[in-house]
Amino acid sequence: MRVSQTVSRALTTFALAMLAGCSSAAQVGPTQPGAGNQLEDVLAFGRPKPVAPPATHSFFDPNAEGKPLIFVSDTNKSVINIYLQGNGNPQVGQIVGDLYAPIGLTTDSARNVYVTNANGGTVVVFEPPYTRIPKLTLDDVGNSPRAVAVSKSGLVAVGNFSANATVSFYKRNDSKPCATVSDYSFGGVAHDVFDDRGNLYIDGENGSGFVVGRIRGGCHPTAVEMLSTGNVIGNYPADIKINKRDQIAIEDSKALAIYTYNPPRKGSLGNPVATTPLTGINYPYAFAFVASGRSLYASDYVYGPTNEYAYPAGGSAEDTIPVATQGVAVTPPLVP
Repeated sequence: MRVSQTVSRALTTFALAMLAGCSSAAQVGPTQPGAGNQLEDVLAFGRPKPVAPPATHSFFDPNAEGKPLIFVSDTNKSVINIYLQGNGNPQVGQIVGDLYAPIGLTTDSARNVYVTNANGGTVVVFEPPYTRIPKLTLDDVGNSPRAVAVSKSGLVAVGNFSANATVSFYKRNDSKPCATVSDYSFGGVAHDVFDDRGNLYIDGENGSGFVVGRIRGGCHPTAVEMLSTGNVIGNYPADIKINKRDQIAIEDSKALAIYTYNPPRKGSLGNPVATTPLTGINYPYAFAFVASGRSLYASDYVYGPTNEYAYPAGGSAEDTIPVATQGVAVTPPLVP
């Protein structure tokens, strides 16, 4: 009989603090054997190999089929909770099983949800109605996947919170990566997102502070291009997204706000063109734009609520889901 494995939020937070940056030239190719992976090491220390039950305890309200949804990951309980957008955000489903410290979430135009298993070295893909076993499992063994993004063409990028900033790319419906990029100077990748041209933006922490970069080329990737910002962003890496205007939105966990930037020029994002305050969230970690781009859902990784805010105005929350959260995603997704 298999039992679910839970990972405490406190341990995850401690693991993040353990990351130390390394300096080296950027590398494009397979991850070096034995490369440091401190988050996974800390999560796995003193624990048996994580085991989860099959997704037979999952449920989904058939009346919610095709309606706009919110997915939030409860890392502590290793489940994904599903809510309706609006109307008080009632819970309409839950994904249970095949989850090992789920953190990063994203969705695609087919309403599939992608979940990173930080303590399992995989990314699992669930299709509607989200009650069956994963339709696809992406192999990321040896890494600690924290971030997942899907491009308009179906290319998947998985970012790992490891000392060498590994990002793996997967063709649509493929379980093995078509390419891998590593950059020891970048540090750990916490979040990633594609723009409308298929460029991948990543953010993370390299031991010295917040870092943001860009990778072009998909399955034939460039090295990580480091990007600067005209303003200072807090040390802990919160989310990065692309809005309807193909601008880059970066969440600042220290300032409790989201900064919006125009696309980079000469390696710099410049100063923000908009600032979205996130009143009511103390520890921002992830957010997701709704399909219209006029609002977003942002999660608090310590105290748990997921709040809805107008974008780019921000301010007081328009709605809230008072549950433990780490990652957040919506269907239908915003397509830049």
